[in-house]
Amino acid sequence: MHLVTGAIYWLGNDTLRVAAALFAENHGRLCRELKAKDGVVPQSVVVLQGGEQKQRYCTDTDLVFKQESFFHWAFGVTEPDCFGAIDVDAGKSMLFVPKLPESYMICLNINLFNALNTDILRGQNTDSGSICHEASFEGITFLYNADEFLVQSSLLFKYTPRYLYSDSLFQHYCYTKGGMRHTSYTCICGTGHNSSVLHYGHAGAPNDKTIMDGDMCLFDMGGEYYCYTSDITCSFPANGKFTPDQRCRFHSDYYVLFSMLPVPLWTDMHRLTDRVHLEELVKIGILSGSVEDMLKVHLGSVFMPHGLGHLLGIDVHDVGGYPEVRTEDFESATAHIRESNTCIPCTVEEIEATLQCLY
Repeated sequence: MHLVTGAIYWLGNDTLRVAAALFAENHGRLCRELKAKDGVVPQSVVVLQGGEQKQRYCTDTDLVFKQESFFHWAFGVTEPDCFGAIDVDAGKSMLFVPKLPESYMICLNINLFNALNTDILRGQNTDSGSICHEASFEGITFLYNADEFLVQSSLLFKYTPRYLYSDSLFQHYCYTKGGMRHTSYTCICGTGHNSSVLHYGHAGAPNDKTIMDGDMCLFDMGGEYYCYTSDITCSFPANGKFTPDQRCRFHSDYYVLFSMLPVPLWTDMHRLTDRVHLEELVKIGILSGSVEDMLKVHLGSVFMPHGLGHLLGIDVHDVGGYPEVRTEDFESATAHIRESNTCIPCTVEEIEATLQCLY
């Protein structure tokens, strides 16, 4: 196991260690890419605004704070209401923290700093289409853009009689064992027809239905550590025994997984998934007819109305999966895919080497 040296983010016990050097590496990458771009003048400074602490509606109760993604990528700071600047020429960063009244030291145990006036990022999140909130205060001018990184977590589930118990157990396990205060997204725990609802578990459809004997469970949940997300989807029979139909569907996914070995385009993997699903549905009698004809009319999108996978990083649907120029005339079979790059061949050793900063 690789031991991280120098400054680290660590919550103790068995939680992950994240090297502060990661953010220096991010600074360097950003500065090198900006210097290579036309129109970036000498002595440029990147200015970013961190996330703001919000209250629950009109109360004085704070919502659990999560740092703004680009700001965390650049600085690794968990505190709210900060600004940061990166000197592009020197590759150095500066953090500006708010000047707080002395009462904060008493009620919140927050150390006080002297305030500094400074100067912004503006850009579009290529996944959501939303514009990144730019730094705003007197004396501002302009700026550029940053992205990505990743982390992992995993665990096993046992059968519980109601969805909400599984939801609660997952969050409890993530927090007590992994120091993960946040989940990456609203937990999805569905069985039966609810498993076909892509984001089942939102406020209008909470995880509150009873799990029945013979049900196939689909749990889609992910813990979040130090702003880095995970996304774990697992399917299993509630009583521990697959029916023939359930086993057929389960094995088709593994066929697609092992087909990734030749390193194709991710869009090809999506189309292969459609083909395998349709072939298996024909085998068990749910569909009849020519699979080739079904593919021509994109029938697979009826059973999988979403893309096959996505990039994972500070956001659960992380940026970078789309080509720089994205057309709107995608065929319907891949219209909702969140990743269209070529799979990158890596050995286990290469993957572990890139994740050494987490251990």
